[in-house]
Amino acid sequence: MTPHCVIGQLPAAPLYGIIYCMNINAMCIAMEGLFNTLGHDVLGMNTIVPLFLADLGASLGLIGLVNTMRTVLGGIVPPLVGGMVDAAPSKRGLSILLNGIGRGSILLIPLALFLGARGGLMIALFFMAMFIYQVNQPITGITWNYLLGNCVPPEQRGQLLGMLFGVSGVITFGSGALVKAIRANEALSPMRQYAWIFLLGGLLMASSVLWYLPLKERRVERGERKAQPPFEYIRSLAGCFENKDYTRSVVANVLSSVSVAVSAFFLVFARDALNLSTDTISNLIIAQTLGIMLGGFIAGRVSARFGVQRMLVAAESAALLIPALGWTTLATADGAGSIPPVAWVAAAMFLIGFTRSGLVGYQAYILEVIDPAKSVGPIVAKNLAMLPFSFAGAVIGWYLDGHGYHAVFAAQFIVGCLALFCVAGLKRTVYPSATAANSPNSHQTA
Repeated sequence: MTPHCVIGQLPAAPLYGIIYCMNINAMCIAMEGLFNTLGHDVLGMNTIVPLFLADLGASLGLIGLVNTMRTVLGGIVPPLVGGMVDAAPSKRGLSILLNGIGRGSILLIPLALFLGARGGLMIALFFMAMFIYQVNQPITGITWNYLLGNCVPPEQRGQLLGMLFGVSGVITFGSGALVKAIRANEALSPMRQYAWIFLLGGLLMASSVLWYLPLKERRVERGERKAQPPFEYIRSLAGCFENKDYTRSVVANVLSSVSVAVSAFFLVFARDALNLSTDTISNLIIAQTLGIMLGGFIAGRVSARFGVQRMLVAAESAALLIPALGWTTLATADGAGSIPPVAWVAAAMFLIGFTRSGLVGYQAYILEVIDPAKSVGPIVAKNLAMLPFSFAGAVIGWYLDGHGYHAVFAAQFIVGCLALFCVAGLKRTVYPSATAANSPNSHQTA
């Protein structure tokens, strides 16, 4: 029997039921997110990119600057253009334009590599392409969340996001094998291997824009909303923090992002500490992909049954094991333990992928405690609040250039505990299955 649901509602149970019951808007948003996530995973912002820059001779400070640039632009750009985005009559049209420019810029990296760019020139070209990509990402992230809030019912947003990561993990697992095959191809030079990897990821990300073409949206009529000047718009964002649960979730998100910034160095740390081979590194990337795959499906199920808040608690709890595994790797790097240290690294890489799916629950939770139709302001305010902590990646990288990892793992553990404390105190909303979604008491809070 085929599953039955109301248009726009998604059943809580099987994956095939979720896909079957999507209306055209939800399907477009899901597939756009899937292709973008898949391309992002192939690029390996926390795996392939650090190794690529290291092989070009970049310092750890420059490697950390990739995440710092993303967070800085994520904090600066939205407040400057938020009023314009809020008043835009078509979020779909804006997304198509900016995603086409931003994600298409990734293809400049393999083009430069195929043309022979190396060393400092290639590093400069890489950061130029990354700047174009990342300056557009905060804006398109706002429009994607806006469309998510209007097309998907609240009881299914967490599950849909988890499903996106789970399905992308399944597909990325095959792509991970392809990346491994590319890196193992001795007929290709290391830089040619990177070129093919960036080409594959860039094409997937650029093609994701096509899924917006059939999307239908309610256009904002002229005069319904007016764009505010940037500074006036920024002042108006202070009202977002009158919502206690919103404020607490933003604080937790900030702390969690700092912890994730440390995890971005884990593969470089393992390679340098254990002198790992290219084949072993490729296997570790696959372990991370398996974590994304399994974590996505589990995060979706936890969200559907226990609420987004419990999904965040589970993700932050699991993330505490990552610095613990880092310490264990350091303690056994000289062969002192009975278990090979690479096994601890594999477990950590799996958890880095596993927790990533759950941590996207922060955006689902924010949409849960605010009016989705007015989501642009709170999303911009969250990005602005995270701005002071955006230099974490670069600071960590520069610190590691002259110091060891022991103190960094200790700081990551402490920050992770604080993030867990914050999410544990958030209001929990539990939605029943879709069959009861229309009842007068369709959800409960705790």
